[in-house]
Amino acid sequence: MNLARLAHGFRLPIFAVTPDNEGDCPMSTNVLNTPSGTVLIVGASRGLGHAMAAEFLRKGWNVVGTIRKGSGRTKLHDLTDEFEGRLEIETVDICEPDQVAALRDRLSGRVFDICSSMPALATTRLKRSPM
Repeated sequence: MNLARLAHGFRLPIFAVTPDNEGDCPMSTNVLNTPSGTVLIVGASRGLGHAMAAEFLRKGWNVVGTIRKGSGRTKLHDLTDEFEGRLEIETVDICEPDQVAALRDRLSGRVFDICSSMPALATTRLKRSPM
């Protein structure tokens, strides 16, 4: 098993799903059941990022989750009522260097046990020209 080093020597297994181990996710056993810490999730307003934020909160972790400015109330906001004081929401558009720099300044000095980036993917449909 390959290991990746994270903040302050915290080790997180990198896991590849194969037909032999499908369904055996070390995330739930190796990380989520460790003593709580703080996780930064970029892109936590919905989808996989939101699901990760909710699971870490349920397991006792503190979460800093980011959303894009102008997102309005998101599913992440709904978790603030249930996990009062353990969830912080920051705004950032990772395509805007000034916003990324401002987030870095706001989080300066903080220690995160895990950092995860779950930004949305955007595509545009290209119109095919007739040949």
